[in-house]
Amino acid sequence: MNNIAKFFSIISCVLFAQDDFFEPGYSIGGYG
Repeated sequence: MNNIAKFFSIISCVLFAQDDFFEPGYSIGGYG
C-alpha cells in the first residue's frame, strides 16, 4: 500500500499545480 500512498502524493502534487482544474484538491493537502 506504500506505492499507492506515494502515487497519490504525486497525483495530488500535480493537481495542486492545476488548482484551476482541481480547486477542491488543495483542501486535501492543506494548500490554503
